[in-house]
Amino acid sequence: APTFDAAAEYRKGIGALEAKDFKGALAAFKRVLGVAPRDANTNYLAGLAAAGTGDDKRAAGYFEKAVKFNDTLVPAYRALGLTRAKLGDKPGATAARDALQKKLTACGTTCAGAADLKAAIEAIDAALAQAPQARLDLRVPQSFVSARSGDLAYLDAVALINERRYGDAIASLEAARAAFGPHPDVLTYLGFANRKLGRY
Repeated sequence: APTFDAAAEYRKGIGALEAKDFKGALAAFKRVLGVAPRDANTNYLAGLAAAGTGDDKRAAGYFEKAVKFNDTLVPAYRALGLTRAKLGDKPGATAARDALQKKLTACGTTCAGAADLKAAIEAIDAALAQAPQARLDLRVPQSFVSARSGDLAYLDAVALINERRYGDAIASLEAARAAFGPHPDVLTYLGFANRKLGRY
């Protein structure tokens, strides 16, 4: 069994990414993935770290896993499309763009994530036009950085569970997971809420 706290390593990796210590960030995220290989957020962040070290091919692999394990993670789709464009993989970049377009069409222009979806599509279109000079923004999204927003999302989720609003609780728990990684408390509540919804 690992002798480290995966949630602490996750936060350490985010701190290293913010400090542009890409090798240190990648090492931390690899430790997390050693115990939670299907964690989409960690795969996404590991992709940013790998891109920061200049290994775009490895970064694309992490981004692919991130969208495979969570097909609602728009920043990972965006990063995947930009990285594929930079690698000269036009079909791969176009596939990521098309997946985002499909989500935008399904949600319409008024859904909560419409602006993010549009921005990601526009970024991939621009990258396809200027590949291989396309650039990936290596800044960590604010939803991953803010421990305070993670705390608030977690507390909101607990209140929603107490009200038996399990679907809404899951959305809040996913926001907490972005901030804290595969934290045991978050994962336990995710399991509980999904079980209550019959998602065994």
